[in-house]
Amino acid sequence: MISDKAPPLHMLARESATFAYMRFTSSFGAPALMNVRAAGQKVIVLPGFLASDQSMSRLRRSLNAAGFDAYSLGMGRNLGVQADIFERIDARLATLKIEEPVILVG
Repeated sequence: MISDKAPPLHMLARESATFAYMRFTSSFGAPALMNVRAAGQKVIVLPGFLASDQSMSRLRRSLNAAGFDAYSLGMGRNLGVQADIFERIDARLATLKIEEPVILVG
């Protein structure tokens, strides 16, 4: 049976606390340990749908700790596929002065 009643307030508070914890750890948490050693390969991290560059900061830190040279795309929040995505990637590579091949993660 479906109820029209709102959930109890303590459940809302718990959900809010969980969301805040996830946001905090994704932005400020320690890098995740990776079983790989890179040699400075350049990586551009593209946020998933509705994610932002900030929410990908822990992934970039983890990649940097593993020896990669990781950068954000600098697009802010990903609001979906856009026709100019390849031009934006090229512009970001030009801004970073990267001429060699890069790894795209996203």
